[in-house]
Amino acid sequence: MGGFLAATELAGNFHIREISVALGAQGQGLGRALIETALCAAQERGFAAATLTTFRNVPWNAPFYARLGFRALEQAELTPVLATILAEELAHGMPEGSRCAMFCPLG
Repeated sequence: MGGFLAATELAGNFHIREISVALGAQGQGLGRALIETALCAAQERGFAAATLTTFRNVPWNAPFYARLGFRALEQAELTPVLATILAEELAHGMPEGSRCAMFCPLG
């Protein structure tokens, strides 16, 4: 049992597309370790910041990322690419206001 993290470069930032931890491995710090390892690697590769989109009010989503240094961006702070991702998520059926983009400075 384990997990994975998928990320890419997006508009000059390290963008976490998905993180998943197997049910039997949850609550053991694997998600935190995946995020911390990925952010360290991103910083070593010269990225100044990390971004992601997630559910705003699900306890193991936005609040989890906030504890790791991410903060939710206000609408006025969204880059065009993050605004597009959120719009696409809405178009694919996510409830209005349920998703947010988050930002974490690296360094």
